[in-house]
Amino acid sequence: MLLKRFSFIVVAALLVAGCSGQTESASSSAPSNEPSLPASSATPEEVFDPVSLPALMQTEITGTNLVVGDAIGSTANYTKHPITYKANDYLCRF
Repeated sequence: MLLKRFSFIVVAALLVAGCSGQTESASSSAPSNEPSLPASSATPEEVFDPVSLPALMQTEITGTNLVVGDAIGSTANYTKHPITYKANDYLCRF
């Protein structure tokens, strides 16, 4: 029981000591060695892995020269066609 009281007193003392520290005022005469960050009104963009969905959603993709070929298979509900198009300088074939 004495150990619980002692540990409670130590924790309370540390909390009070941590909260009662003096703060440095903005007009302090001591120069700071830390580099100051420029004030920015714009929010920074998040950086994603280049092949992640969020990164691909932010990428502008241009597609041109869509070619739909003759049917290569079909069922009562489905017809399959070969597709070729150019996307960002890559020729895509499906």
